[in-house]
Amino acid sequence: EIHLSDIPEDEMVTILEKRCACPPSHAKLLVKVMKTLRQRRSRTGVFRGKDGLITPRDLLRWAGRGATSKAELALEGYFLLAERLRLDEERDAVRRVIEKELKVTIDLDETYYGENSLGRAILRNVLNQKEML
Repeated sequence: EIHLSDIPEDEMVTILEKRCACPPSHAKLLVKVMKTLRQRRSRTGVFRGKDGLITPRDLLRWAGRGATSKAELALEGYFLLAERLRLDEERDAVRRVIEKELKVTIDLDETYYGENSLGRAILRNVLNQKEML
């Protein structure tokens, strides 16, 4: 049985690069986020120990999403890690860690409700279809 959590940071970076075709700079940032999040404990996942907010599997999934910029990487990480949490304060803690380590700002209002958001695009399509009827 292999425990990925036992893999040293530099080896985890190499795994993310090779397995997920993740750029080295992104792989290092992901490992930094994992290290920081492991220092915190999730209240809702209290029995999961250091893997309460992020697991090695999460890291592999995040690296495999193919982000092309740090901003995209941050959003993908937020969607993967924070959106599954029940408490707003835990979501906010994950967001702050991602922003700090990746040195970006995650604007959730713009992401979900902004003029170029997916939700707005879907709404426009629905309204256009109604007009055609």
